[in-house]
Amino acid sequence: MNKKKRQQDTTLDKGVDDGKIKKLRGTLLITNNPDIRIFEDICNELLKEVFEYFDGYEIYYSFFNLNKRFQSLLTSSTLRIKIHTSFISKPIFQKYYTHFIEPYKHRIKSLHLSNPCIMHLFSNISQYSQLENLLLDNTESQYLENILLHITSLSNLSSLVIHINDNSNQIQIYNQIFLLSTLKYCKISFDKNIQLEQLPISTNISSSIEHLVIIGKCYLTELHNFLSYLPHLCRLSVKYINAVYNQIIENYSFISNKLTFVSLKLDTVKFVNFEEFVKNHFNQVKQCYISTTRDMTYLEANKWEQLIISYMPCLQIFNLQHTIKNFCDYPEDIFETLFNDFNSQFWQERQWLFRYEPNSGEYQQGIFHSIQPYRKKNFLIANNPEKIRSDVETLHSVRHVIIQDHQSITNCSKYFPNIDKLTLADRCSLHCKWFVTDKFHQMIPLKQLTQLNIDIHDIYFHELVHILFYTPNIHTLRLKSIKLFTKEVSSLEKDEISQLKFNENKITNITITDDYSLRAIKILMKFCSTLQHITIGIFRDSLLPTVRFLLSENIETLSSLCIIGVNTMWSEKLKSLIESDKDRNDYSIKTISDKFYLWW
Repeated sequence: MNKKKRQQDTTLDKGVDDGKIKKLRGTLLITNNPDIRIFEDICNELLKEVFEYFDGYEIYYSFFNLNKRFQSLLTSSTLRIKIHTSFISKPIFQKYYTHFIEPYKHRIKSLHLSNPCIMHLFSNISQYSQLENLLLDNTESQYLENILLHITSLSNLSSLVIHINDNSNQIQIYNQIFLLSTLKYCKISFDKNIQLEQLPISTNISSSIEHLVIIGKCYLTELHNFLSYLPHLCRLSVKYINAVYNQIIENYSFISNKLTFVSLKLDTVKFVNFEEFVKNHFNQVKQCYISTTRDMTYLEANKWEQLIISYMPCLQIFNLQHTIKNFCDYPEDIFETLFNDFNSQFWQERQWLFRYEPNSGEYQQGIFHSIQPYRKKNFLIANNPEKIRSDVETLHSVRHVIIQDHQSITNCSKYFPNIDKLTLADRCSLHCKWFVTDKFHQMIPLKQLTQLNIDIHDIYFHELVHILFYTPNIHTLRLKSIKLFTKEVSSLEKDEISQLKFNENKITNITITDDYSLRAIKILMKFCSTLQHITIGIFRDSLLPTVRFLLSENIETLSSLCIIGVNTMWSEKLKSLIESDKDRNDYSIKTISDKFYLWW
């Protein structure tokens, strides 16, 4: 999405023309400029440009009550506001909502709602007349459907992101989305146990959506019917697409004439089904990213050549990844033959090059995929022979690296200069401290990481302390489990170095999905001094004591808790425990699907 340029303000600083604005921008870069000694010396026009890079809460907290000039500037009718409501404590949010959001809702251009306990405050969203971007996450069905009902009157709304849970009326939601006359970008995600519902082929409804992203399961037939409502669609990304075995879509009563970018992850879709889909929707496609599995027909180069020549004449970028499960069941020479077929003149002329990785990842998988140019955002480092060409050693597009096995780092010669997210898979081990080596630091600039996922089942506290020392800018930490040696407790409490390492972190959000203990949580809370939100799973006898501790300790920055995997029994137990806390009265509880939310 291209960032919409803010219109030049002509009501403030009327004497400042474009030339002077540019000159002032330049003077801000000169530290010894005598005319700008302090922040308040900056003119209003430039301050407003600066404020547009901040979230509304950051502006409110830092400047609203500073002095009359800043308060007047922030309440100016020309300053557009961005609101992101996550991880703000309830008392602070109530003041923020009363003094800033509600009075100036007509100037809010971007609204990100992820706290399920505040959705009712935004039910009459039609009053947010300047709203351009809306993101709704963790939203109960009744509020989601109500909000969508009211946004049809918003004449500036161009971007919508929603999450659909298992109680939602999908058909009603889609029909409301199609009525949004100015909508250009739409992203829809689903709970893992639901999928896109089937609509009838459109006969008279035409949506303005140009870019659609679907994160969740859908069948090829459902996707085809959905596209009939989107005649202006240019970009399409979908995860994951299934198909009924040997199902053929017979009613291809329309074709996509504007679709130029496609990224699809196919699961149980046969090549013959996909081929028909391509014939009717890919005639204008210029960039095609396809991820497939199961059907080996996807590795027949001659079929791809015929399909591309006949039905994809505009194609410029072609990226194919096919995962071969249980590849040991196939003869070794079959992959060499397939690989050679993708080296013909057709592929060489277009510089669409491929490679095959045996034993890539878990479950004896093999992966056949494109290697040049590398434009993917995710990269898997697995324990396999190194076959990547030297001209792709620096992968600028990658933002997320997954390390399957720490031993595979030895064979990897890649550098990821723009990474901000790292995942350590279950076969990694932190015992040997491989992450402190110069080679690993050259490969991944750890200090710029903001998200760290550790899917290792047996990770001990001292190991976590060590890796966080090298990743000081992590704000989101996800753990599969956290364990604590008995001898670790006293040493961690007394070890000032360990405490210093943890106190330097910037972690605001922690998730622990599986094993944890009350003792480990207590140590974690002591060392994570900036923590605002924690998500935990239901683990044996640890859950209720952990919740009791989190409520009773009055941890200064912590204000919200999410518990995943909750059923009716656990929900009642948690409510009873929370209600028994006589010292905590101002709190909110919401249950959405299998998630229990507590906010105070």
